[in-house]
Formats: sequence, C-alpha cells, structure tokens
Amino acid sequence: MKSLARAILRFLLVGLFQLFRWLPFRWSSALAAGLMVFVSWFLRRHRRIAQDNLKHAYPSEGTKYFSRVITGCFKHIGLTIVELIRFGHRPQEMLKRISVEGLEHLDQALSQGRGVVAVTAHLGNFPLMIGCLALKGYSSTVILKPPRDQKLNSYFSHRWENISGARIIYSMPRQRCIQESLKTLRGNGLLFILPDQNFGDDGRVFVPFFGRPAATGTGALVFARRSGAAVVPVFMIRQSDGTHKIIIEKPLDIQEAATEEEALLINTRQLTATIERYVRQYPDQWLWFHKRWKTRPQEKK
Repeated sequence: MKSLARAILRFLLVGLFQLFRWLPFRWSSALAAGLMVFVSWFLRRHRRIAQDNLKHAYPSEGTKYFSRVITGCFKHIGLTIVELIRFGHRPQEMLKRISVEGLEHLDQALSQGRGVVAVTAHLGNFPLMIGCLALKGYSSTVILKPPRDQKLNSYFSHRWENISGARIIYSMPRQRCIQESLKTLRGNGLLFILPDQNFGDDGRVFVPFFGRPAATGTGALVFARRSGAAVVPVFMIRQSDGTHKIIIEKPLDIQEAATEEEALLINTRQLTATIERYVRQYPDQWLWFHKRWKTRPQEKK
C-alpha cells in the first residue's frame, strides 16, 4: 500500500510540476498555496503534531494563533514547491527575487581556506538559498537524510543539482557522509547542515529549544573541530512581498571547555538558540509538524 501511495503521489507531483512550470508565476503560486491548505485538512495527524508543538512553544497563545501559524506553514510549503520548480527552469528569474545580507561574513570566513560549516534550518525556502549561493559561485554541499521515495527524490534533486551546481550528501551510510563532508571543507567549500530536527542516533546532546530539551546532532561542531572551518549561521526568509532575503551572520564564537563533551554541549546550545531566534520571528516558515521533541533525555543510552 505504501508503494502504491508513493506511486500515486509521484504521478500527481510530476503532473503539478508540468502545470506550475508553464503557468504565470502569480497563478501557480496562488494555486499551490491554496492546494496545500486544502490538502492540510486531510492531514489530521500532521496538524495534531503541529498544534501540540505550538502549544508547548507558545503556552500563552490560543487556538486561533496555532491555526493561523499552521495554515501559514502549509501555504509556505506550496509556495516553496512552485519556487523550486521555477528555479529549475528559470534560475535567473528567481535570483532577481533574492537579496543577500552579510555576504562579507561568508567571504571573510572562506578567506581562511578551511571551508565553512553553514548552519541553517528547515526554515524559509532553504533549498533555494543553497542553490542561489551555488549559482553565485560558492561551492555548496548540503547533508540531508536519505529520502523515503528514491524515485521521487531522483526526479527533483537531480534537476536541482544540475541547475545550481550544488551537491547533496546523504547522512547514511555514515562513513561516506563523513568522508565527503570533510572533502568539501578541505576544498574550501560550504557544507550546509540542518540541526533543527530530532536526532535519535548517537552523537546527540540535549539542549533547550523553546524551553524543552531537544535531541540535537553535534555534527556541525564536530566537522568544524576536525577541519578548522568556521561555523556560520545562514538563513533565508520569505518577505511579505514574495521576495526572499538570505541573512548571513558572523561566524559563531566557539567556546572552549574543560572537556570536548562539555564544549559540544555549550556550542550546540548556542547554535540552537540562534535557530530558535529565527523560528520565533518567522514561525509560519518552519516545519511544526515534525516531531522535534520525540527523543527524550531519559532514552539516551
């Protein structure tokens, strides 16, 4: 049944891909946003997860606020899909809609010749951000979880890689991921890591995220320590007029500690606090229906 469902989903998405490719951008954006809001009412499980997460994150808010954020989140997903399709066929058109703030921080960090660990989140249209920086001449690679649907992923990711020149490294198998990631940094490239989702494997620490302990991967800091690369927070935010802004912050001030474990904990807490600051500013551009707090501290072996 899962295979059948995925086959149907592939068929629908490829059909929408062709439709959104040729419709005027405004029409396709409005259609995609509307479709995602409509579909979201059938995704009751996802809406329940999102509402539960929002209740814990914003205890002083009510149902109306949660509903508004969840609806905005699904609209954002629809717009993201259209933009990525558009990017795949008209990259220069999309680049005109993106401004960059703080590019000097990235250039200064790269001038050291040891690469940059670019920490971002599932916030805004992050694939478009990575593709944009790649087209601007920055050697860009992103670590992602292996996809559940290989065929659907191949259809979209290959087009994204071919157009932008960016690369995808999958987190499994782990040894290959480590080797390719270090190779990227030694080549003075950007290695994008998204540590804002639940990390249930070894190599995690529990740090506060919206006031709750969240299992968080330490890969960004481990790679930085092994390569000497700077850790630079990079985010892209959707603006009210439909354009985007890439915000590049100053490199993280890495704190030393008595032990490596303590240093990882301190600096992961600092990174997570930065991500939380952006999510609080733009809550409808983050994926609230992910079980961010699924792994609990007492489960750690």
